[in-house]
Order: sequence, then C-alpha cells, then structure tokens
Amino acid sequence: MNLLPQAFYELGYSALTIAQQLPRGGRLVSFEKEWTWWLAARRFMWQASQGQEQAAAADRVGNKAAEASLEVGAVVVADNAGVFAQGGMRDYLEYVRNSPRYSSRYLESTLEWRDDVADGLEL
Repeated sequence: MNLLPQAFYELGYSALTIAQQLPRGGRLVSFEKEWTWWLAARRFMWQASQGQEQAAAADRVGNKAAEASLEVGAVVVADNAGVFAQGGMRDYLEYVRNSPRYSSRYLESTLEWRDDVADGLEL
C-alpha cells in the first residue's frame, strides 16, 4: 500500500522542501496570502530549478480556496501555529478548531532555527 500523497497543497514558504520530496508525477499547489511572498516563492522555485511549478498570481488566497481541493481523509499541516496564533493565523486556527468538518490537533515544537522559541504545528 502506497501512503505517499500524490498532491500537496501548501500555504506558506515550505514549498521547496515539499517539492523536493514529491514522487514522480506528484503535484504541489502553493498558496500565499501576500503577493510579495508569492513573487518571492516563485523566484525561489526558479532558483532551485524545480521548474515545473504552475502558479497563478493572487494578492490574497483564503482558506476556502484551498479547502475546495481537499479530498476526504486529507491531512493539512499548518506550520508556525504557535508563533502566529494571535496574529496572522488566528482566523485560520479558529476556523479549523471549531468547524464540525475537521478534527484539529496542535503539536508543540520550536522554531526550525531557534530551539529557544516555542512554536507548533496544527494538524
């Protein structure tokens, strides 16, 4: 049984790491909230020679855009759910934690580059 996903939907800057792990024929769709981050992500993809990304510009993409593409049993991993819980991720976290459509769980961690700063993932 193959448990490796064939498609990834990514919101944020982790796209390069995910793209490097894609199986042959796999697909990555990356969403960015801010158009400036979208431009940066597109450039990083180009610089990393991933070259197969398909991107469409949008200055704001909400939860609903990604949600429509999720299949039953999909797992959504939201990084930095601790450091941005009271800021930019508050609406998202409130939505997934209170929606009857989802089962949500917070996993404590630290920032990737700072072991002394508490952070976490929302699954």
